Amino acid sequence: MRTPWATRSICRTARGGGALLRRGILAADGTIDRRQLGALVFAKPEALKQLNGIVHPLIFEEIRQRIVAQQASDATRPIVVEAAILIEANWCALVDEVWLVVAPPTEVVNRLGMQRGLSADEVAKRMGAQLSDAERRRFADLVIENSGPLEDLTARVRQAWHQAVG
Repeated sequence: MRTPWATRSICRTARGGGALLRRGILAADGTIDRRQLGALVFAKPEALKQLNGIVHPLIFEEIRQRIVAQQASDATRPIVVEAAILIEANWCALVDEVWLVVAPPTEVVNRLGMQRGLSADEVAKRMGAQLSDAERRRFADLVIENSGPLEDLTARVRQAWHQAVG
């Protein structure tokens, strides 16, 4: 299961953020403008801490509930939780194993710039708010290098998956 759906769903409805949700953060349709919110919270560490304190517990509970429901319907089927901030948000208790995908910082800057239209400075602020790859590696059961094309990453993940579940 991927966590972006949970984040978007919660951010669409979480109005308890007070100052974080002031004018300019809400889009015309009443949802949170994630780009504007990102610009605010990645420029002010205290705002990011406040935001995380609001949404992380909600997302944790949503993921936990979905895991419980999946286990109740098919306890033998593996469950994958894709969460970029699994370690930072202290969600490791939700999973049996942590697989970490890492890429060279220059590659991360280039990819996020192309995928999300972020400047190098915006990407650097986001990266600076996260744990370093070295710190993340301490929590990882498996580290997968992602320095090449997507096809190479896909092959590495498939190989690891087959070794893990057969």
